[in-house]
Amino acid sequence: MQQLGARADLSHSAEELHNLMVEARPQPLGQREILERAQGLAREDIEAAERGEAKTPSLGGDHADFHNLATEAFRCSLFELSLDVIDAGLLHCGQNTTLIGDKIQAMLGSGRTHEAIDLGLRYWRDLHPRVFASDWRPATFLRRGVEQIDPSYETQFPEAKRSLLPKASAVGNKESKPKWGDVVEEALQAVNRENPSHIKVWHALAEVQHTRGRAADAINTLRGALKANPLSQQLCFALGERFLTSARDQGAKDKVNEAIHYLSKALQVDYQDGFQHDVAARAIILRLAQAYEAKATIAEDPAAIEKARMLYQQFEQDEDAEPTFRDYASTRERCLRTYESDRIEFGADEQTPDERAVETEQQEKPTQTEIQARNRAKVFAWTTLVVCVPWILSVALAALRLNPHPLSWILDQPLKGLAFWLGLAQAALAPLAGLVCGILIRRKTVSAKACVPAGAIATALVAATGIALIVLSLL
Repeated sequence: MQQLGARADLSHSAEELHNLMVEARPQPLGQREILERAQGLAREDIEAAERGEAKTPSLGGDHADFHNLATEAFRCSLFELSLDVIDAGLLHCGQNTTLIGDKIQAMLGSGRTHEAIDLGLRYWRDLHPRVFASDWRPATFLRRGVEQIDPSYETQFPEAKRSLLPKASAVGNKESKPKWGDVVEEALQAVNRENPSHIKVWHALAEVQHTRGRAADAINTLRGALKANPLSQQLCFALGERFLTSARDQGAKDKVNEAIHYLSKALQVDYQDGFQHDVAARAIILRLAQAYEAKATIAEDPAAIEKARMLYQQFEQDEDAEPTFRDYASTRERCLRTYESDRIEFGADEQTPDERAVETEQQEKPTQTEIQARNRAKVFAWTTLVVCVPWILSVALAALRLNPHPLSWILDQPLKGLAFWLGLAQAALAPLAGLVCGILIRRKTVSAKACVPAGAIATALVAATGIALIVLSLL
């Protein structure tokens, strides 16, 4: 520890101090010593700036170095120390949005909630929208601060704080009476409009909407977020949770299936904003098991019971999981096992009268093959009516015209006229007959390719018969 302290005394870089912190993590006293050294260097720079002195920074580095060092202090619950490091970083790096977000978070940790909220609102007002949207922290931590003072987000926004809102803000309109939730939603949406890749901002916006009782808006927000970030594990998990909650509340089968889809997808993707694994695989497995259990209850699906049991067993056998959650998984697995055995023993799997009636009705319905066979028979009948009947009539008239029977001479002139006009009508209406035949085949058969050649053949037959009758009538 003395070696760590000596090295810290020689370090004037936030990056070097952070590296020492990483090395000292197994030794809490060593970590605190290094952080106190960083605080002393930060205070030197802050006090020099307050006196107006120009000097080489005692604690140097870029904004990422100050952010990492402040985060280490925050993890150790040294919030005031973290604030000193952040102030030194803002002094040397300018109004960096990452450090601004860190400062809001540190203020919230130290109990200065109202100061943190005012700081977030001022930066939203003063910074260019693109600058404010360049990092997810300020808007997200602003929402966290508002949640501490108004968990429902429904308290009216104080009139005294109107001056802290951007001039172009819709909720800043003097004629409106916004609530805290309106302010938070607009701040989060302002970030999403400029930079839709901030996963945590989308998630925070959906959480606010869900808390305010707008479950449909929360689902639509997460759907839009996934379009911009299709590989986000956190967004898939959040959307699966929202669908699962809606499915339980409404007993909707489609929503429980959506929940299973997105929770399963969350297990497959493993990309997170800033490479942070905010959703543990164990949490996804447990929630997916609950989704299958809900499906078994809502849809009465025995296969879903088996899948839920398998997931609960997988979680129960994970020795690295928290004992409380392992006990929960074990309890749920036993309950499902009992539920499944009861269904089998007491005949719960037998069909109800309504289910049997539906199944009988489905069995009585003709199959697709039978329907196609019936349609082909109808096509044949209509084709015979349109094509064959006029042709048979024409042949009969022609035979009567050529037969030397005495009766035929009596009917010579009427038959000749009838044959002529019938042939002329058939020749003129041949395209219409072909069109009707093609349409019938198109409607009554699965294949659409047969309608064109069938229509052409029908047209040719009717036209040929008509021309033959005209020729016979002129002999």
